Amino acid sequence: MENSYLDTYEYGLIATDMVDITILPTLCEKILGKEEYIKNLNDKSRVPFKYVNKDSITQYHYYYSLMELGIEEVDVIVTKIKELVFKLFGWETFYLKMWGNIYRKGDYIGLHKHMDNKSHTKFPYAISGHYFVHSTQPTATTFFFRNHKKSPHDSTFKEVDVPNIPGEITLFSSYIEHEFKQWDGDLRISLAFDINNQPDADIELLEKWKFIKV
Repeated sequence: MENSYLDTYEYGLIATDMVDITILPTLCEKILGKEEYIKNLNDKSRVPFKYVNKDSITQYHYYYSLMELGIEEVDVIVTKIKELVFKLFGWETFYLKMWGNIYRKGDYIGLHKHMDNKSHTKFPYAISGHYFVHSTQPTATTFFFRNHKKSPHDSTFKEVDVPNIPGEITLFSSYIEHEFKQWDGDLRISLAFDINNQPDADIELLEKWKFIKV
């Protein structure tokens, strides 16, 4: 993307790349097949993710890693993420957390960011992303980017709908607010992930949050 408000780590999207789209049909089936399993992981030991409707598996992302559910297609995506991260930042290893999102008619993800300001001191090298799998009609993720054309310290934001393209990985700063507005289609599936490469990261905390070293 060449838009000026999408060209830096702090203020917008970092990069996009495509993964072999032939994996999409079987990946879609396997994620749907894990839906009830993921819901049953909820032992009520953690506060549910509050920005989604109550039936969404997104609220259970604290309880599992998609990388540990034996889905071969996820391994292909992780390999692509590693290639992209190495190309952009030179990181050979890092910690990765990944979960699934399944949305049906009326579902949504409210405005949120993956790392809040309180997390910044613990995770200053935080990158987030998503991999889009399937939808029954065109869809987009709405990002709120800092309008830094005026000043790096300007507090105004630009609302941008970034189309969700099946097979595409999107990387963005973990501090960028974004949302998925109420879905009017039948089915929408995506994977979301967080990346951390903090040199002195709290490994125990990362593992508690289901980050895995890759």
